Amino acid sequence: MMAPSVSLTARIRDEAYRLGFFKVGVTRAGPLPQAENFDRWLREEMHGEMAYMEHQAAKRRATTRAMRTLRIPCAEGSAVTPGGTTITF
Repeated sequence: MMAPSVSLTARIRDEAYRLGFFKVGVTRAGPLPQAENFDRWLREEMHGEMAYMEHQAAKRRATTRAMRTLRIPCAEGSAVTPGGTTITF
């Protein structure tokens, strides 16, 4: 077990890397600080074929709109463990 002094963020990152994720990000729930950059990214069609990005733009601008009771926003994705098992969440 990890020492209690290790932050929750560090523990989440460590576990994600252990499971095979190559990139991990942690942020606060709330309004997107760079909403104008996100809007420009959408206007310039940088999201390619990911139409859901545009359809869910309001939720992405303010993560608290996604789920009103959600305290820790999570992204969906998948990882391959060192043993070759794919984990999807």
